[in-house]
Amino acid sequence: MNPSIEDRLRAHFADRAEREELPGPESDTALQQAREAPEGGRRAGARTAADGSTRRTRVWLAVAAAVVVVAGVAGALALTGDDGSRVRTGDPSTTTAPDRDVDRPTPSAPAPPTSPTTVPGSTTTTPPPAGTAPTGPIVAREGVLGSWSGSAWVRWDVGAAAPGGDEYQIVRLGDPITTAVGRASTVTCSVQSEPGVDVGLGFTGRPLDPAPIAVAGVADPRPRPVEVLGTADPAHREAAVDVLAGLGIAGADPTVSQVVRADLDGDGADEVVVVAERLADPDGLMAQEGDYSVAFVRRVEGGDVRSTVIASSVAEGGPSVEVFRVGAFADLNGDGRMEIVLDGLYYEGSGVTVHELRADGTVPEVLSAGCGV
Repeated sequence: MNPSIEDRLRAHFADRAEREELPGPESDTALQQAREAPEGGRRAGARTAADGSTRRTRVWLAVAAAVVVVAGVAGALALTGDDGSRVRTGDPSTTTAPDRDVDRPTPSAPAPPTSPTTVPGSTTTTPPPAGTAPTGPIVAREGVLGSWSGSAWVRWDVGAAAPGGDEYQIVRLGDPITTAVGRASTVTCSVQSEPGVDVGLGFTGRPLDPAPIAVAGVADPRPRPVEVLGTADPAHREAAVDVLAGLGIAGADPTVSQVVRADLDGDGADEVVVVAERLADPDGLMAQEGDYSVAFVRRVEGGDVRSTVIASSVAEGGPSVEVFRVGAFADLNGDGRMEIVLDGLYYEGSGVTVHELRADGTVPEVLSAGCGV
């Protein structure tokens, strides 16, 4: 690193000071004697006795003047930074002397806000509260269910033009989330052809297999793990017997067909959704008297386990019973809480409903779509 001007001047005059003595008291006496002598002698005495001290005095005056000048130059450089030995104002205790001059950056205009809320006087931005941004469309294999407006669920207006080109997150129960770009299409499985969105959710596999749900505009529709449990636990069957008794079916002997567990509302406690049924014809779904299907959620409230019915169907003197399956747990409006997507199948068609778990434990239906007679 090159020495600064101030350092070089100080080194130079320090060297001069080592080689020349400072004027002492004898110089002052000689000067006084020269002043008291006759004119000619005074001039000679002044030259003889005080010549050396006068010369040294001039040297030290020059040293003082040089130091003052150097200090002034250094102060000006610290303020302007125009010399090659530039002072970085970011750290007042550190100076650097780069080998080449660095151009001073041009001040830039403040950056525009990067989110709806910007804290005044800083670059920190605050994202909108969860669930306050519109999301959707929400699509099932039966068609478009609706969307979220930012404050409420909005059911799909049948006959409205279906959007295309949106990217959807496809949530399948127990499987990884995938993505697909939706295409405007026509739902052909209903009596009336309705505009819809095709994201590849066609009817495949067995009729009672859980069906996926697709949503646009939600970054993470599965914010917490979802676990599909075994159906052999007697506690779930006992809970189903109690629920069916509350529906007026005494002495029921249900088959537990599905148990799904997750922390739906993010409060740290898991909820369990149980599906139980009695089906005389599980393949053709032709019901007999006494067939039933029920889906309910179990959750802990005040230290007790409470069961709340989501949907139920009982065959009473007719050939039809709606059989339920949990299609997915998915956050469909971006608020961090997962909704329950429930499939319903019967021998002439199918439907899908979305249920929201609320703080009071209720699970009302908020969206639905159907396909069939």
